Amino acid sequence: MTRRRNTRLDAVTLQAICDAAAQGHTVQACAHAAGVSSRAIYGWLARADEPDKDPDGRYSEFASCYRAAKAHAHHKLAGYVLDAAPKDWRAALAVLERRYPAEWSKTWTHKVSAQDGQAMTFVVQIGDAPPSTEPKDP
Repeated sequence: MTRRRNTRLDAVTLQAICDAAAQGHTVQACAHAAGVSSRAIYGWLARADEPDKDPDGRYSEFASCYRAAKAHAHHKLAGYVLDAAPKDWRAALAVLERRYPAEWSKTWTHKVSAQDGQAMTFVVQIGDAPPSTEPKDP
């Protein structure tokens, strides 16, 4: 779809964005589906939080619709993973890694020798878990 300059938030655009968000698409994909830029979506969401920039309430309506659509997609996709977990260990592991990152998130330890022969340890952390003080066994 062709992107438009100076796009106004109308009912058709709002619906296209919210439909795409309800399917689990990213902001960029939602923007593409509606023929607008992702920057426009972020701007509209920001305006919704500033009542003086949203006198007719259309940005608040958009933000409410968009956030509800994202929550719907989140619930639906999480349901797929949770339903699969009893049958597939990989789905169960994905849930554990995200729900309990301190115990289950992936970390790697690499030993690198410094010029003076002293060992240095680097811990690479994936996710928001606090860094572990002890490396996990491979």
